[in-house]
Amino acid sequence: MGCSFSTGAQKIEAVLQRFDGVAPRQATDGSVAKVVGRCAPAGATLVSPISGRPCVYYKVVIKWYFLGDSEEAAGWRISEDLCETQAVDFFLTDDTGAQIRVNAADARWPEFWSGERSYGYKLDKDATARDESISTQEVTRTNGSSADHAISRPVVKRVSPLLEAFLQRHGESCHVQIRNKRHTSNLLAEEATLEAGDVVEALGVVRNGALTPTSNDAIAKDRMRAEAWPKPARAAWKALFAKTPAILLKDAGTQRARLEVPEGAAPGGRLDAAFPDGRKLVAVVPDWARAGDFVYATAAV
Repeated sequence: MGCSFSTGAQKIEAVLQRFDGVAPRQATDGSVAKVVGRCAPAGATLVSPISGRPCVYYKVVIKWYFLGDSEEAAGWRISEDLCETQAVDFFLTDDTGAQIRVNAADARWPEFWSGERSYGYKLDKDATARDESISTQEVTRTNGSSADHAISRPVVKRVSPLLEAFLQRHGESCHVQIRNKRHTSNLLAEEATLEAGDVVEALGVVRNGALTPTSNDAIAKDRMRAEAWPKPARAAWKALFAKTPAILLKDAGTQRARLEVPEGAAPGGRLDAAFPDGRKLVAVVPDWARAGDFVYATAAV
């Protein structure tokens, strides 16, 4: 799948706010509905390239810090050939077991999920994927944030073999010596995922237990006037569906807990945690993880 850097998050939000959310069990066949439910895989899942988590959607963007020259200022630069997005079909479910299928090919994915993470690395000039002499920073974005990042004070932590494998698959490497001389060793790996249990809002036409794409004429102008749609929302609706019908998606809030892999933890083993309200979380130790690495458990709010 391709990857777009133009965010439609505000337009999607403006449209979704015009609809009351319904649970999958409440979705009426033939209606244009904003279905709100927890994500559940409809079949095989993906593995996110940077953090190695099972998911139904991921987006990865790699940035290198450009030193600047006489023609261009220094700053972070997106490597567009290292932008990758993948998605598979999934269900929205509720606590009764009702479900609505979402086809990934019909979905319009937002630029950011609230659980997006940024992994910042400052590589030593001889660093490789398995060396332990690099710096790292990790940031969890809030939804729609586009704030820039800076590398924090050095922390000894190795580059994940998953990140190195991702870069090599795209003809790059964490090894600084093969980078362009105008770039520093500072790297940002940004990854957003949609995982089982995440709460999602999806707008589409309900047909036979699935959401189908919404088109520009699905909501008449008379209805918009009767419901007092503000001008920005009407403009957003027109812009979002001007070219092709689509299902609009937005995450509705997710909490994730970061768990450190303890000494002696075996790949495939369980790591348990709990939020203060008592909800229990379970994470699985990935094959690549070593003691001191971090993995994630997720619970929808």
